[in-house]
Amino acid sequence: MNLEKVKNALQDLIIRLQDAEEGYREIIKADISFLIKTKLESYANERHQMHREIEKHLKALGETPEVYTSFLGDIHRKFISLKLEYVNDNIPSIINEIERGSRILISDYTSVLELEMPSNIMGLLSLQKSKIEKELDAFLELKENFQAIEA
Repeated sequence: MNLEKVKNALQDLIIRLQDAEEGYREIIKADISFLIKTKLESYANERHQMHREIEKHLKALGETPEVYTSFLGDIHRKFISLKLEYVNDNIPSIINEIERGSRILISDYTSVLELEMPSNIMGLLSLQKSKIEKELDAFLELKENFQAIEA
């Protein structure tokens, strides 16, 4: 097991989760339905909890976690903010951005789970990835419902 690789991968996940949390919080500021705001608030809180759990494991491996958002995440949130400000029918746009971000996060988890690491960390990351996949499925169902209404 390459411990440095594992530490770096966990640190990267913390940053990605922080990006997701802040992205959800940015969307929540928009004029959107209460149902979507409620779901996104729940997901933002969940992403926060996820990165806190990874931080604990990183500390146990002797590393000091750094919690910040990435430059690309900051740019993406600015893009979302502009999109929400200038798009009248923003529900499909919001769902598309959530889908895109979720797919990237799932891909990041998949890459990290390919590393050899302690089983307790592997189990945690597998569980977190599964939650994100279920949330993505729920949003894709919501997207289909909106497309059916528009048709």
